[in-house]
Amino acid sequence: TQGTFVSKSNQSALAIVPPETFWGQIQSIREEFDARAAAKWPPHVLLMWPWVPEANSYKPIAQLEKAVGSLEPFDVELQSVQVTHRHNRSAIWLLPISEPVNALSQLLKAVTDEFPGYGGSGDEDTQLHLSLGSMLEKKPAEVKRKQLQSHWKPVRWRVTNIAFLSRKNDDMPMTVKQLISLKQ
Repeated sequence: TQGTFVSKSNQSALAIVPPETFWGQIQSIREEFDARAAAKWPPHVLLMWPWVPEANSYKPIAQLEKAVGSLEPFDVELQSVQVTHRHNRSAIWLLPISEPVNALSQLLKAVTDEFPGYGGSGDEDTQLHLSLGSMLEKKPAEVKRKQLQSHWKPVRWRVTNIAFLSRKNDDMPMTVKQLISLKQ
């Protein structure tokens, strides 16, 4: 059954958060390119933002547990540094690859089907990604992407849950409030 929850909040999101053991390499890059975002969000692959306010999350989380609880856990690897150029900015990001190949898209579909109209992970053509930051100029961004790729140590982990992230206000960091398990 689709979630029929009216309110949305920019203070909450659904995401895949890598294990903290992998945060060091990711956060050092994020701090260089977007220290503000690195301080306010943990490393994550965004599935849905905005989502429901934390105070109203009990029923939506129960719906979400049903929606993703039948999906098998899967592996994700971050091995490829990418750059996208849009509107005078260049975003630098990591491409998550799942095994099996369609596992990420199945998870995203389960979430967006359950909560249509809640923002998804962005535009229809937005690739799921882990953001590292952005630069103003196209050419230096490509040079930096190549440099980062040459030093990047691929990160691989088993995705067994998605995280409900929330914060009290824009000045506070997003923190994991609850983990919603895939099939156990």
